[in-house]
Amino acid sequence: MKVGDLVKVVQKLGCHVPTKHFRDRGLGVILSITKSEPLRFPSVGEVLIQDEVTVALTTGEVCVFFPESIAVVNESR
Repeated sequence: MKVGDLVKVVQKLGCHVPTKHFRDRGLGVILSITKSEPLRFPSVGEVLIQDEVTVALTTGEVCVFFPESIAVVNESR
């Protein structure tokens, strides 16, 4: 997964395991991938979170998703 890839976005909703609810957001192009810094809690320590992927959807929206909601349809060159 890299900038410029055509992707299909099916957003996972909620924090249930396994995920019960999904929202099909359609196709889009990856604009950027941001590496996330770990969260630090005094009583817990470091908590690693996923990278954030910014996608321009065909609806005209620009949204940020976690990689688990994205499937690459066609890789850019």
